[in-house]
This record gives sequence, C-alpha cells and structure tokens, in this order.
Amino acid sequence: MALVRQPLRELQGPLLPPKNLEDEDEDCVREDAEDDEDLEFVDAEELCGGGVKAGTLPGRVRVIISDENTQEQCNVFGRFPIMGPWWRVKVQVRPMGLRSYQVHGFPSYFLQSDMSPPNQKSICSLFLRDCNFSSDKIDKFLAWVNAVSSYKNLNFENLREMLRLFQKETERKGQKQSTQDGREESLPENEMCLPLENKVPFITVMTALQFPKIMEFLPILLPRHFKWLISSGSKELLEKIEEMLGTHPWKLGFSKITYMELKLLQCEASWASFCQCQSLLQSMADLEKHALIIYSKLRHVCREQGHTCVEEADLTYSVSDDMSFHDAWQSLKFLKDIGVVTYERGCVFLDDLYRAEQGIASSICDLMTRPPWHLQVDVKRVLAALQATGPEGSRSGEALHGSMPGAVSAEHSVAVPGGQDGRADTGPAGLDPAQVAALEMVCSNAVTVVSGKGGSGKTSIVSHLFKHLEQLEESEVERACEDFERDQDVPPEWVSSAEQGLPRLERAVEVLLTAPTGKAAGLLRQRTGLSAYTLCQVNYSFYLWEKKNSAKNGPWKFSSVRVLVVDEGSLVSVRIFKSVLKLLCEHSKLSKLIILGDIRQLPSIEPGNLLIDLFETLKSRNCAIELKTNHRTESELIVNNATRISRRQFPVFDAELNISDNPTLPISIQDKTFIFIRLPEEDVNSQLSKNDPHSHLYSAVRTLLKENDLQDAQTSQFIAFRRQDCDVINACCCKHYTGHLFKDHRNRLQFGVGDKICCTRNAYLSELLPQNTSHSQEGNDREASGEDFNGTPHGFAKNKHDFESDIRLCNGEIFFITQVTIEYL
Repeated sequence: MALVRQPLRELQGPLLPPKNLEDEDEDCVREDAEDDEDLEFVDAEELCGGGVKAGTLPGRVRVIISDENTQEQCNVFGRFPIMGPWWRVKVQVRPMGLRSYQVHGFPSYFLQSDMSPPNQKSICSLFLRDCNFSSDKIDKFLAWVNAVSSYKNLNFENLREMLRLFQKETERKGQKQSTQDGREESLPENEMCLPLENKVPFITVMTALQFPKIMEFLPILLPRHFKWLISSGSKELLEKIEEMLGTHPWKLGFSKITYMELKLLQCEASWASFCQCQSLLQSMADLEKHALIIYSKLRHVCREQGHTCVEEADLTYSVSDDMSFHDAWQSLKFLKDIGVVTYERGCVFLDDLYRAEQGIASSICDLMTRPPWHLQVDVKRVLAALQATGPEGSRSGEALHGSMPGAVSAEHSVAVPGGQDGRADTGPAGLDPAQVAALEMVCSNAVTVVSGKGGSGKTSIVSHLFKHLEQLEESEVERACEDFERDQDVPPEWVSSAEQGLPRLERAVEVLLTAPTGKAAGLLRQRTGLSAYTLCQVNYSFYLWEKKNSAKNGPWKFSSVRVLVVDEGSLVSVRIFKSVLKLLCEHSKLSKLIILGDIRQLPSIEPGNLLIDLFETLKSRNCAIELKTNHRTESELIVNNATRISRRQFPVFDAELNISDNPTLPISIQDKTFIFIRLPEEDVNSQLSKNDPHSHLYSAVRTLLKENDLQDAQTSQFIAFRRQDCDVINACCCKHYTGHLFKDHRNRLQFGVGDKICCTRNAYLSELLPQNTSHSQEGNDREASGEDFNGTPHGFAKNKHDFESDIRLCNGEIFFITQVTIEYL
C-alpha cells in the first residue's frame, strides 16, 4: 500500500528556543528527509588561492514556530543555521503528526528589528546572554535603559548606540570614584569598542540590518556557505552578494561565477532551491531561468550516467517540457558564453569536467614523454616469491640499475628478463602469464593500467614488486655500511659523526599508494603493510604545506615521490585525479603512474569514467592489461555476482529461505555463500503487521542469529540500506549479542562494553577526543564554515604530526567498545 505524501505547508512567525533534542522521539526522521550530501572535492590550487571552502550543513534541531496566520504553536524538526527569538522565519514544512512538522528545504530569516514589542526587555536579555554578557551586567544595562528612556524605544537599530552610552556613563562613574578632578579623557563614542562586537550573534544581527536579502535568500540558496558569510564580517563580500541578489541572482547558480567573483569554492545554488525563492525567479529573464534548468539537467544526467558530457540533441530533448527547442539552443549559447559549458563534436561538456579530463591527458602525455625509468628486476622471481613465502624469500644479489629517471636511455636500456623481447621463459613454472606481463609493463612503462576482478592479484603483485625493490635497496645500503666500517683509512671525524647520526631522519616517500576513499586506503594499508593515503589527503597536504610554509623552509611531504599507485581506479573522480596528478608532476619526482581497478566494476559516483577511458586509450600502446584469473577460489561466487550486479543482473544464490511468522531454517547455511531470504509481503489486515510493520524482518534476523555461522559478533555482519531497517536489525542484534536494548525509555541510543559500532564518516581520532571538542557558539560557527580555528579544512589533520601519525577513522570501519569512561563536566 503506497504512502500518501502530505502536502507542503508554509509557516511564518517567530522562532522560539529549541527543546532538548535528546528528550525527543526521533521517529519523525523519515527516509524521505533530505540527507547530507557529500561535500564536493575542492582543488588545493583553489584553496591556496584564497578560496572559501563550503562548511557542513547545520544539524537538525526541534524548534517551535508561532505561526502568524493561524496563531498555532508548531513543533518543527529541521535544519536551522541560526537560532533566537529575535528572528522570524518563513519555511516550507510537511505535516508529520498532530502539530508536528518536518522542514522541507531551509528557512528564510527576517530580523525583528523592533524586538517584537512588548517583549523588548526579555528579547534583549536573551540576546545579550547569547553574546556572553553576564547576568549582572544585563540587569544593570536594562535598568539604565528604563531609567534614561524606555524599553519601548529599545531596538536592534539603536542597540549599539545604547550600549556605547551605557559603557561611557559606567566608565565616567568609575573615573569619578578613582580620581578627584575627573578630567581623564575617554575615547569618542564612535571609537569605543564594545565587548560584544566580535561575538557571532551580534555580527549576525548587524549583518541582517544591513543586508536583508542575504538573510532571506542565502539560507535556502547556499546553506553550506551561509553561516560563514554572515559571521565573516566581510562587508565588501556581503555587499557584492546583496547586489547580486538584487540584479543578477542567476549568477549564484554557477560555481564558476561564484568563484571568479566571490572566491567561494564549489558554491552554487540548485534550480530546486531557486524554485523556493519565487520573488527571485520573477526578477530573472526567461533566458536566465532556462539556462539554470538546462545546467541542472546536464549535471543530473552526467552524475546519473557517469559521463562528463551529453549529446546536444539528447539534452535539448530532455528539457522540451520546460522550453522550446529554440529557447534551449539560446540558453546553451548563453551557458557557453559565460564559460559554464563547452562544445565539442556535438556534445555539451560541463566545463570543469572538460578541463579536468584535458588536464589528466596533458599530465599523462608529460609523463610518457619524459626520459624513461626502467626497473631492472626479474619479475618472475618476484612473483615466485609471492607465491612461496613472501618478500623475505626474494632477497638476491640483484642491483637496481638505472634507478633514476633518464639514467638509461630508451635505445640502450637493458632488457627485462623474461620480458617481451622474445627470450625464453626461464622462470618458475605455475606463474600467471598475465601477472608476469603486467609487472613487465610496470617496470618498463611510465604509465600502466592494470584491470582485474577481485582476487586477480592486482594490488598484491604491484605492492610486492616495490617491497622487493625496497629490500634490494636496503641490502645495498647495509653492504655499503659494512664496507664503511671495515675501511681502516676512514678519518676519525667521519666515525664520530656517524656515531652521532641519531635521531635518524625520516625516510622520504618514494612509492605513494593511494585510494579514492578512506576505507579503500585503510584496506590497502592493511593488505600491503605499506603507508597508504586517500587522494584527498595528498591534495590537502599540499594546501597545508603552502599555507604553513610560505617561506618553503621544508619540502612537501610527497616531494620525493617517484611512483604513484592508485588503487580502486574505477571509483576515482576526474577532478581529484587531475589535481593530484598535476601536483605530483609539478612538485615531485614522479616518473611512474600505476592505476589498478576493475573496468567492469560500477563507475565513480561522480561524473567521469576515468578507469575505462584510460584503459581503452592506453591498451593500443601496450600500457594497459586485464588480469582474468581469479586466484581466490573461495571468492569465485562473490566475484561472479559482483560482475552480474555491475551489469544490473540479478545475482545467483546457492540457497533460498522463506521466512514466515514462525520461521525455521530447513537447511543449514554453513556451506552456503549467497542466500536469498524471501520475506512475506506485509498484509495490512494482519494484526502482527499492524502492531509492528517490520515484524518479518525482525523475525528473519532473529532466526538467522540461531545459526552457528552468526554466533560470533566478530565475524558476522548485517548490512541494510534504509534507516528503519538498520534500527530493526540493531535492536535484534544488540539484544542477542550483548543482552541489552540499544535504546532507552527516552529513545536515546545507549552503548556498553561489547557493542559493535560503525564509523559513519572519515575523521582523525584527535578531532573526536573530548579536549578537541568545542560546544561553544564560536566552535559551532567555525565548524559550519568548514575550517577549524587554525584555518584547517574540516575533516583533515590539523598539523604535520596529526597527518603522519594520527589514527584515521574511515567511513564504514567496524569497532568494538572495550571500555567505557564517564567524565563529569
């Protein structure tokens, strides 16, 4: 039975203080609520150029809005970036129950500049308390106001002046008590600095008085930038935005324009948000509105299909319900003229994606035209060692000849043993020929793409190759040290300096292992035993180095990189790859690029099919290869089903179970890998379904937990894709594994020793420790701006020590609570 969606309703009225969210039931957070979208990637070059990065969305809170039309006190749950009873809001809401509503979108703000008579005294008192005024000082100020004037004359427009007069009179009384003649001079009133002028609530109110359009429209159009903008105190920037809202509001819909004119990074308003601002739409010409519609459609199609472009005919047809073909062509020309889109061969490209692909092509061409760096190593011996005992068994007397780029010219390079020069295969038997060919490509080519399903050994063979080379280098250093120690003619000062050589300098990063996500980087680090980073970490590390080392006293952490390995290449977006590759080409010793992935896997969430495009392009140059042999026999069904799912085909199951009201498992699942559990359809007339709409899921999970395979919480895991299903599974598993309920009587999560928890975002552990957690207004406002107090981008290590040694928590990682510590504030 389909759910009937309630119509939207508009509420307008004063914003009353929020209730304590922890005391409230969270059942109103429905699946159709707007979710946090991931922040778009920001280029380090743009950050170094002074651009302002978007912050996080404000958290959801409960507030009370006194609707001016119906005089109803409405309980509203949603995102409100600023709070206080001196604000009036206008917001679209959806009914969720009796006088309970959920916000649709974001609110518009209007300052009650008159302090809502006759409530001036109470509103002024709350405002000053929010600005960290002491209660004693507030009482004295209000008493002074009532004595010299009246509360009726108090408003936000004259509040600054009233506070200055009060401060001046207070200082004059203090001077009379401390001096006999009272002739000490004080600052003029217009030069006096009030203690609240640098407080965020005061800055916000003063901004609202001067820029009402910003308060009305920017929370809706630019919710991630709004909090920073109004508290920045940048009058010049605010004036530009206020003028833009009045004359050319469409400009806010294009990130390229907002960066060029306002220096705001990845900042653009969606067409959906413009539709919530009807007065702005009425001020736009049809050409501008049509351009926003086409741009929105182009971005949507590119994201859905993974392309960086759309054929012009298909794009114009897709918007035919909104405009004529002539208007569509005119709008496309307009978008091209302002530099938002690019035309090529009948296709329309998003300009930033087009430039990203061009940048990648340019960097790869640069790498391939540089003097070659050939790794002289027996790849068959490396693979044999991998099959046998591991890196320790592969030590030999090989020397790494031509170890620097350009040391051996292309025409005079030494042939790789067992390579493609026609030599006989003298290596150990039983090696995968494709793996041999892949490593030979890596050793001889500047750029190599290795594709293969899970279990084909892509990551293992490449990481093992460079471990082998590292061991060879270490053995040569050891032999050199031994020769040095045996040398009888060494001057005494050399020996003394060698003995005093501690502490040992950190070894430079030469082989850089990267992945697109924190989880993938963590797995890469775990499987290889080497340091691995996300591409974003590499990108932001350059920004931090530029910012904190303006004199360039020390080198960039990755300035010695000679080999870049990118794992899970199918998930890499073109924009971040272009940025990292450009940084390494220009600021490191990069000579080899190796991309690993599966061309048959689902593409990146962001537009751009990077892996398949590079694979098809480089295959004809003998720089790309596909590994087709699965070396993990136990994962064959998993790999095959992953392939079927990527092709949008139903997976193959080796068992099927039907769950009823009294379920029992007819067969053991001990030797099964993919099991299809068929839940009965919900019967609206069933008493069980009426009492608990998720009863069948709970019953299925409880039945599965009786199996021996799921008795250990360490080795079992359930994955669900809906919040409500997660709650059902958590309730069942928590009771089964730990014996306690996962929510208390107030519907709050409760944790204990033995509980399994999942990390839901990437972060450094140091950011979550109590000493680094600020609940102050300034701390929350700074977090919303996307930077901490040191100007570090949110979610990134704050200093060099954190970046290199801090524990990185990755989205999706599983942990168990082993100890609970309670701190009383």
